[in-house]
Amino acid sequence: MKRTFLYYCALISALSAVTISIAGAPALAVLDGIAMAWHCAELPYVFANAALVKTSTGGGSDALALSRKVSQAWVNFARNGKPSADGLPDWPGYTTDKPATMVLDKQPRVAVDLDRKLLQAAGAL
Repeated sequence: MKRTFLYYCALISALSAVTISIAGAPALAVLDGIAMAWHCAELPYVFANAALVKTSTGGGSDALALSRKVSQAWVNFARNGKPSADGLPDWPGYTTDKPATMVLDKQPRVAVDLDRKLLQAAGAL
C-alpha cells in the first residue's frame, strides 16, 4: 500500500527584508516587501542549503533549524518510506478519513483538515 504525506511550508521567507538597489536608485524591497512561498521554495530546506539561499530563507537560526529537520525527514522517507526527524512530531500519512498535514514552521506541528475551508470555498469539497 502506498502512503501519501502532505506538508505545508509555513516559515515565512526573508524576502520582505531583502532590498535591491540598481544604479544608485533608492533601495526597494523585493516583491514590494511581501514574503511569499513559490513553487520549489522548500528545496533549500530539503537539501540543507538554507544558509546558501538567504534571499529566500533568511539564513537565520530558525531557517537553519528547520532545514536540518526537513532534510532529515526527506532522507528518512527515501530510506524507509516514513518522513521523520528529531524535532518533528510524528508525521501521519494523509488519508481521506484523516487528512493530516505537517506544518513546517518554527514549531512544526501536524494539522488535520488544514485547508478544508479553502477547499470548500473553491468548490472542491
